[in-house]
Formats: sequence, structure tokens, C-alpha cells
Amino acid sequence: MNNKRLSKPELKLIKGKNAYEGYLMSNIKEVLEPEKFAEFEDWISGQTVGTYNGGTVVYQYDLRRFLKGLSALD
Repeated sequence: MNNKRLSKPELKLIKGKNAYEGYLMSNIKEVLEPEKFAEFEDWISGQTVGTYNGGTVVYQYDLRRFLKGLSALD
């Protein structure tokens, strides 16, 4: 019997060429509970995001604002 615990996904910070830092939306989806991710999708709608290797990057400060319950800036 294998007692190895499955590790919970972690956020992986992306550092872009233009000095931005953020997280891939797909990574955020892995980490947040489905209900919380749905809230986040609504919150981030209309916000400025970046791209990285074909994926959507949410700026680090935007995710922090959401998790603190603060309003969007844009």
C-alpha cells in the first residue's frame, strides 16, 4: 500500500520579460476551490491581464487584492 500523500498544487510565480509578475490562470484554477475560482473569474473580468506561452497571466497584485476581499482597480 502506498502511503504517499498527494501534494496540493501551489502557485507558481511567472516573471515576464516586461518586469511583470503573476500567475497563470490555469494554475490559479488548480489551487483555488471551484466556488472560489468562479468568484475570481467574475472579479477579474475586465481587468488587465498578460500572456505567457499562450496562457493568461493574472498579475500578482490583482490576485492578492481578490484574496483580501478588495475591489478591482480597473
